[in-house]
This record gives sequence, structure tokens and C-alpha cells, in this order.
Amino acid sequence: EGGSIWRATWGGSAWSHTEVVANDGAGHMGCTDVALSDDGACVAGANALGAASSKKKGKLHIWRSATGTSTSIEGPTVGDGWGRGVHFGGDCEYLVASGTLGYIQSVSGTGGQDAVGERGFIRVYTWDSGSDAWVQRGIDLVGLTTHSRLGTSVRITDDGTTIVAAKMPAFASAGEQGTSRVFTWIPLLGAYFHSGNLDVHSGGGLGAIDMTPDGKRIVAYNGWNSHEFREVPLCSTA
Repeated sequence: EGGSIWRATWGGSAWSHTEVVANDGAGHMGCTDVALSDDGACVAGANALGAASSKKKGKLHIWRSATGTSTSIEGPTVGDGWGRGVHFGGDCEYLVASGTLGYIQSVSGTGGQDAVGERGFIRVYTWDSGSDAWVQRGIDLVGLTTHSRLGTSVRITDDGTTIVAAKMPAFASAGEQGTSRVFTWIPLLGAYFHSGNLDVHSGGGLGAIDMTPDGKRIVAYNGWNSHEFREVPLCSTA
């Protein structure tokens, strides 16, 4: 239950490996997802946690060849599943990542925190060349209900304006519906807002999703009951 992230370069006749990130150690779910930027200059991967009982947080690793820097971003809470989905937008300009198991959010007016079980959450980062660091863009996007597991798969457009995220509910077998949620960046408000859904049949759960770089079409895989693929156009995300 460890896992390592490797980068391979084509040398004309064979692939040569360069280790990017070392093993995070026992208790992590290996490398749960990986991403490569369009220009091949950035690699991201994560070791997400399988259960809160492991007493560890998920960890997202990002390697950037232009600066030779490696960045690690730890999840917010123990057993959060941080790094379940990872994807770059464009040439290493935007990065979206998700955690599907746990989430800790502030409780308004109390100064305390509340455990939000398995709602799932999504974070978007942009590269700040001035500080040579990945900076979060907007606030966390959190699943609406307990056990909704938002972020089983995530994608972001090349320009960073649109995010699509699949969710596979923990109790899909009992009839809870899986949905892909679309979020759009609103510059005036400096945040992403929910702008649409792609529902699947009742009792289904979306295990994987993809989107064209311009955000005009998405494809989703229902991996729970009907095992179907659905491809749909996004007429508008405004």
C-alpha cells in the first residue's frame, strides 16, 4: 500500500524512466491518479488514503520541469482521500484535484469545525511564477450531501474556466443517483459556481469522466449498474 510516481521520456526507440516522487510509505493507496500537462512539462500524482483508520492524510505531488521544483500539498484531514482525481489544464497553468472520502469545514459562528463525511471536495490551483508556488484559486467545492463522494474523476479546460466532476455515491445500490457536476469560473466573483449536471440512471454512479480541452463535450462512464458510456455536448456553461 505504498506507490511511486514516475515520469518516462521517449528516446526514439525506448522509454526511459525518471523517478519523480518517492514512495509515501505504507498506509497510502498507492498512486490513485496521475496527470501530465499538455506540454509534458508538469507531472502530478497523489497517494490518497483508503480509510480514516490509517491516520494519515492524502498527499498530492507536483513536479515542474521548467523550475526543477517538486511540490507536495497535503489534504485537509485524516482519511480524506485527497488526490482521488488529478488533472492539468493547458500547459501547466491550472491544476484541479479532488478528495472523495472526508472533509473538514468551519462551522459558521462557532469557531469550530464539523466533519462532513464522504461529501468529497475539489480544489483548483494556478502557478504563481513570482513565488514559484501553486496557489489555490477560489474556494473549495464541496459535495452537497453526506456520502455523495464528489470528485471520483475531475477535469478542467485548458483556459481554467470550466470544471467537470463525477460523483459515485457510497449507496448507489440503494438508488442514489450519480451525477457529473459542471462548475464555471466567474471572474467578477473570483469563484467557481455550479452551472450544470449530467445525470445517469437511478442507482448508477459515475466512475470516470473526461472533457474536451475547450469544454464543449464530456463523456461519462456509469460503472455501477448499467455500465454505460454517455457523451453529451455542453451547449452553454455560462
